[in-house]
Amino acid sequence: RLVVDWLRALHDQALPDDDPNATALTWKDMAIFYRNNALSRVLEDECRGAGVPYVIARGTAFYQREEVKDAIAYLRVVANPADDVSLRRIINKPARKIGRTTIDALDTFAAHHDIPLFHALQLVEQIPGLTAAACKAIQRFVALFDAWTSGGTFMGEQIPASIADLVSRVISESRL
Repeated sequence: RLVVDWLRALHDQALPDDDPNATALTWKDMAIFYRNNALSRVLEDECRGAGVPYVIARGTAFYQREEVKDAIAYLRVVANPADDVSLRRIINKPARKIGRTTIDALDTFAAHHDIPLFHALQLVEQIPGLTAAACKAIQRFVALFDAWTSGGTFMGEQIPASIADLVSRVISESRL
């Protein structure tokens, strides 16, 4: 926060009236260098919160990283199981033996019955042509979401009481 506040102060600093050669600092005149990518998220969040424009010159912005997008997709499906776009992103991430043929069969079933893809996952035993291994993999996947969205306990563990606990469990139990 200190760095971003300092940049904001430099940018907003008034020019002295008695110096005709003084020029204001623009955002393009400033840069933040860091060696540890773990700092990028903190700096991005602070810049975003303070309205300071930023560009990641090298590397990948925190929220554009594959694993972050995957975690967000998991949380979107927890919040809204009808989010087919997010579900398609994560259905086989990490790999859980739910391949293209299985996903195509699920899509066909969902479209034929006019239901969200997640509902088709819940009805996996009614979908013709799926192998026993594919059905089992889908049932394990659905069980994750059931555990994250139901109250009480799951496998002897208390269901999270806070969003932070839920996020931690989703990241841990999905094996992202």
